[in-house]
Amino acid sequence: QEHPHTSNQGLLPDVHDKVQLPGFTVSDLWCAHTNQRAWATQGVSFQVRPGEILLVLTYTPNKNRATDSNANTNVNAYVNVDAVSTSGKTRLLVTLLERLVPCPQQSRRTVYVRGSVSLSSTNTERTQHQHTPNNNNDRVGCYLEESTGLLGELMNGWTLEQVLDPLSTGIGNEGDEGRRAVQTAMQVTDLSETLMSHLPLKLQTQITTSSHEDQTISTNQHHHLSQSEWSKILLTKVISRLIYTNAHNTLTPGTTTNKLGNSLIGSVLFLDNALTHYSETEESSLLRSLRKTDVATILTSSRWALGRFVDRVLIIDDKGKVIESGSHTQLLSYGIGRSVYAQQWNDMMLE
Repeated sequence: QEHPHTSNQGLLPDVHDKVQLPGFTVSDLWCAHTNQRAWATQGVSFQVRPGEILLVLTYTPNKNRATDSNANTNVNAYVNVDAVSTSGKTRLLVTLLERLVPCPQQSRRTVYVRGSVSLSSTNTERTQHQHTPNNNNDRVGCYLEESTGLLGELMNGWTLEQVLDPLSTGIGNEGDEGRRAVQTAMQVTDLSETLMSHLPLKLQTQITTSSHEDQTISTNQHHHLSQSEWSKILLTKVISRLIYTNAHNTLTPGTTTNKLGNSLIGSVLFLDNALTHYSETEESSLLRSLRKTDVATILTSSRWALGRFVDRVLIIDDKGKVIESGSHTQLLSYGIGRSVYAQQWNDMMLE
């Protein structure tokens, strides 16, 4: 059997005409795995405009119930936990990141075949034999669930100021602009009203993560982070860096924070299972704040109930092909006989 990116290319659909649209646009993207004979994405197309949020869900016939201690309702606790399904959403985000941000060829997880990815007025369309460099690094923010444990190991014992440093130096000496970016990001994630309010030393508090639970107990100088707190801190760090590097940042008069409105227009934020430890109230609050920044957000989750909080839902199968897409209301209107999304919601309501 031939590798999919070398066989039957004439049978692939034609790439859509290149059209520059505001926000983040993916057009007929075909990519294959580097280490197996399978597609990572098959003709994926969608658009996320500034201030919009796209939820990516993966559907497989094998559905299971899972217990979520942070879920407030049975709806929020209903998840799709097939192992291939879970990795499929992350695989899509990694594929998109590799089209936007240059990375060494040997570290790529996918092989580009055809299609285009564009961020605002910057198009990164490539041919199979030509890879043009781009400068999207400052406009792309990414939270990958698979990297949270490693970062916890690397940053164990750092102060919160060092962890949240948007320059990622670990020095905590980012200057006034960096501190404003951190303060603004904490407004978005509500970190200043939750975790920070319990820390006497605020940003000077040294932190340890759950992997070092037996080494340090919380004191006035040290705080042992729960998994929920650590994920929120990392999300705050990602957003603070994006705010810091965005050219549209402006200072709110009479304050030490940046204006939220339009502060991230022209940027895209990839969130891979970033809201796993959020309650429904926290989810809703975070998504409202992200909309204010005008960032284009692509969110993956196993919580189908999140669909009612976002602008659009994209459902893919475990082979990287789009099954259906639309708003929460639109997909429900198709009915359980025509929509996977409607069927899932019907099943959840019966639980």
